[in-house]
Amino acid sequence: MAAFGNAVTFVNSVGQRQLEELKSEQTRILEMIKTGNPETAARNLGFLLKVGLISNPRLARNLASTLTRQSQEVALHYRRPTSEIQNNPTR
Repeated sequence: MAAFGNAVTFVNSVGQRQLEELKSEQTRILEMIKTGNPETAARNLGFLLKVGLISNPRLARNLASTLTRQSQEVALHYRRPTSEIQNNPTR
């Protein structure tokens, strides 16, 4: 019976640790995007990815993909002629 109690305690402690890691990761991400500037927020999130502070693999992949798409869109925007940007700024 004591072994069962120890197993339950172990499983609970692992679950609690995972929950704390998730909360910590979410807090880091929120702090990085509170800048009020999308470019700074993107740079900050990229930093978290580079140093491995986003431990959830699915979140890291999705975030990296989004940041890549965003940087490509910004690059396309700045390569467009000024007259085209003024006439159609959302493209």
